[in-house]
Amino acid sequence: MFKSIRYFAIAVKDLEESIERFGKLYGLQPMKEPSMGQWGFRSVMLASEGERMIELMSPPEDSDSALGRFMKERAIPSNPNGEGLYLIAVTVDDIEATIKQIESAGGRLIRNKDNPNTCWVHPTTSNFTFFELTQESSD
Repeated sequence: MFKSIRYFAIAVKDLEESIERFGKLYGLQPMKEPSMGQWGFRSVMLASEGERMIELMSPPEDSDSALGRFMKERAIPSNPNGEGLYLIAVTVDDIEATIKQIESAGGRLIRNKDNPNTCWVHPTTSNFTFFELTQESSD
């Protein structure tokens, strides 16, 4: 089912501070400028030697986006901003077969009709981590 990990996404409170920290600690550099995504949060993909590795995601202040709610719900005294692993993006052999397998095992999926080669496994299905499943096109 899974072929490879494409990247990890980490929820952060302060995107610019986190970009700097990941650069200093791990040598990761932004592939391009941070941008506002379709899901209501800012993000940037960090790379090592041109290969994407980690996406940093930050919701706007007082956001009601899925990411903002996720961070508020996981906030605890030792992690008051609810930061941490949010999503694991993987490549799959066959998206439809993967979807059928997950649904038959009781998993919840989110699909986007504009992108039939990608879906997301709802975090309540997978220990509160989103999985992004993508079948890369053969083009």
